[in-house]
Amino acid sequence: MNASRFIQEVLVSIAIVALVILVWNPFDILMSGMVVTTLLVVLAAAFSLFAIFVWREEARDEREALHRMIGGRAGFLAGAVVLTAAVVIDGFSHEVSPWVAVGLIAMIAGKVVALAWAKLKR
Repeated sequence: MNASRFIQEVLVSIAIVALVILVWNPFDILMSGMVVTTLLVVLAAAFSLFAIFVWREEARDEREALHRMIGGRAGFLAGAVVLTAAVVIDGFSHEVSPWVAVGLIAMIAGKVVALAWAKLKR
């Protein structure tokens, strides 16, 4: 991955994190419905750009392939840990959010399907 593309990916990632924090609104910033709607549209567009970066990245050698694998594994585990903790914590209050449960199931199913597809393709 060249430096320019890496910088673009990092900037898009930072934008996504900033947008998620703004939409989450942990600081109780007063925002109108129109502002929140605009932020949600921009968030969806930024995530689409991020997904394109992830989908199109190609390793040129074994070292880059290893770095992609480590990054993917760390991202998957971080997401799975957070979603599992959310299911457990929500479970104690007997109100598990369906979106959290579906997110965790989608992550696990995606990993299993991708591994099976890669083994069959080989």
